[in-house]
Amino acid sequence: MFQFLWPFSVLLFPLPWIVKYLSTHRASGNENSDSLWVPFFDPFKKILGEIRPSISIQKIHFILILAWAFLILAAMRPQYIGKEQPLPTEYRHLMLVLDVSDSMAEQDFIINGKPVSRLHMVKVLANDFLTKRKGDAVGLTLFGEEAYIYVPLTPDIETSKKMLAEVDLGIAGSRTAMGDALALALKNMKDIPAESKVIVLLSDGYANAGQLTPDKVLEIAKSMGVKIYTIGIGAEQIPVWSFLGMKMQNPSLDLDEKTLQKIAQETGGQYFRAKTTADLEQIYSKIDTLEPVSSDGKTVRPITELFYIPVILSMLLFMLSFIWKGKTI
Repeated sequence: MFQFLWPFSVLLFPLPWIVKYLSTHRASGNENSDSLWVPFFDPFKKILGEIRPSISIQKIHFILILAWAFLILAAMRPQYIGKEQPLPTEYRHLMLVLDVSDSMAEQDFIINGKPVSRLHMVKVLANDFLTKRKGDAVGLTLFGEEAYIYVPLTPDIETSKKMLAEVDLGIAGSRTAMGDALALALKNMKDIPAESKVIVLLSDGYANAGQLTPDKVLEIAKSMGVKIYTIGIGAEQIPVWSFLGMKMQNPSLDLDEKTLQKIAQETGGQYFRAKTTADLEQIYSKIDTLEPVSSDGKTVRPITELFYIPVILSMLLFMLSFIWKGKTI
């Protein structure tokens, strides 16, 4: 809906006419007026004839009145008030720690009837997951052979989603520095209250790179009070063709479920196993239930200032009146 923050500004609208009336009244009642009388102007009028401006003075006056009206409208501070939105009591700081090692290229997941890589599947469903986290501060940590903060914790969910869409395989190396990735995520959360810190770790392998082991980082996480949810990714069986025909193969032999379970259990989180696309979708929904966006029922209405629109229109009309006035001379 629309509203005017300063509606009393409309009382300024007759100001030019008041000024004109007072100045005219004063000039007409003063014999010593500063007006200049030219007694020989009439002969020039007879010689040159009547001056006929190309544009009516009345039209210019109308444009000036309209420009003044828009200026008054701007002074009234028009605003658009949006729909009510829930106001979170506090931000929950959630860091997604995502495995982007070469093994995430394995195409053992199905989306819309087509096989896709593990990373592609994670990106598609994580995008929906982030959309539901409005009101939280979200960050992304990527790891392969190296680990780095890809998106620091931020309430700008849309930026996080755009950055997630650009993640590709091989950007962090082929191996798995799980411990280093968790350490970086924890470092990014060191100054945040313990009750609002959550990490979601997604991996399809075991820690075989980096300077820190998951067990060592686990002690740091426990001392900081960070809750970690872990997700093991990968199907258990996929058909593989060989010279002897088709056989079933387990593409998740490298998945270190024991370590993921230990991390989740000792930090107060949960371990989930994502064997199919539906599994991971349900896991994200489960985490949403376990770590909801907090709100105390208060709402806020976003306000958009619109004063600049009548200001621009007023300036354009003033410029137009000056241009047309020049044509009357």
